[in-house]
Amino acid sequence: MDTIGSILKMCFIVDFSFRGEIPGVRGFIKVQNLPATVTIKEDTPAGVAIFNFSVVSTSIEISLTPKIADTNPVNNFFAISIISDMYLEVTVSDNPGLDYETHSNYVLLIYVTDNKGYSDFGTLTVLLSDVNEPPRFLDNLANGVVYVDFLENLAVGAIIYEVQAIDPDRDDNILSIPETIEKGTTVVTISCADNDVDLANSQFTISLQPALRTAGRFALDGKNNDTIVVFGNLDFEATSHLEDNNVYVMSVVVTDKAHPHYQDTVTVYVTVIPVNEFNPSFTQTSYTFNISEFSEMGTKIGQVLAEDKDLPSLELIYSLVGGGSTLGYSQLFWMNPASGELHLVAQPEYEQTAQYLLTVQAVDKDSNDPKAATATWVRLNCVFTTWSPAPKEVNKKGAY
Repeated sequence: MDTIGSILKMCFIVDFSFRGEIPGVRGFIKVQNLPATVTIKEDTPAGVAIFNFSVVSTSIEISLTPKIADTNPVNNFFAISIISDMYLEVTVSDNPGLDYETHSNYVLLIYVTDNKGYSDFGTLTVLLSDVNEPPRFLDNLANGVVYVDFLENLAVGAIIYEVQAIDPDRDDNILSIPETIEKGTTVVTISCADNDVDLANSQFTISLQPALRTAGRFALDGKNNDTIVVFGNLDFEATSHLEDNNVYVMSVVVTDKAHPHYQDTVTVYVTVIPVNEFNPSFTQTSYTFNISEFSEMGTKIGQVLAEDKDLPSLELIYSLVGGGSTLGYSQLFWMNPASGELHLVAQPEYEQTAQYLLTVQAVDKDSNDPKAATATWVRLNCVFTTWSPAPKEVNKKGAY
């Protein structure tokens, strides 16, 4: 040791050699980057990695065991594996069956354990994007070859085989909207992407090419060029629309801005659904019928008719909603609900009631929003008839 005033120097060497867990810290592992959502094409091939994530731990020198503990819906379309140490990836399995038309999304419960007994989990949602698939032949033609036997003297034009095929995408691009939809309403938003890494090569434009009779009905939104909106009149009852069965066809064309201007096209079908807009209306504001007081029960008195401007035409139900009672009868008349024909239920009495004032109604058979015709008056005049007994048979001498 040096004299007073000298500096005492000491050297400490600390050897930290740790194996296992941090003292005083409860061990755990934690799955990072989950929950998450990823979008892939429905035709993504087997073996392609669709998502990467990592795990952190309070322990060192551990080994991980990952697995997909549960899927909704149940499937074996995905697999999980370790890339290195604490990094893992989810891939499409060797047995792909991804089909947008069957299921468009899957939820995977990813469960990870280590050799210390600690575990954690997270969820990964996989969304499928639709891919235009080729049509497929049905029956034996699906195998590529069909043998057909037919007689040698078969007439020209005779059918020897019926080819059947199906398009897996038949319903994907078919949209339905009500005829009363307002102009400017969004019909569909177009989703597209360019896989080019270079920004200059990944830009594109979207254009709408309507079929002949679709022009003027739909347009691309001026603010959001990837959105198709209603632009024109879609009245279901319009004659020009009926010629096309109220189905409109348009092509959406996506074009690369960069040379050589690659393009992709998808066809969109829009079906207009009829809406019950109009109340039925009677062909006359009022009806007048005459009946004899000697008319028998069941006699047809007359008929009322109503019309509905809605298309397709709905069946109308006719009914009596007022009038028609007399002394001794709460209802002297009956109306056929299908035809609007008015019939007698009992014989009228001129001396009791000479005139009846009925109120009739017609309602269309729309189960969701039935509409009724304004009540119409039916005036029934009970006609007085002079009664005289039938003459007796006259004998040959002219005497009764």
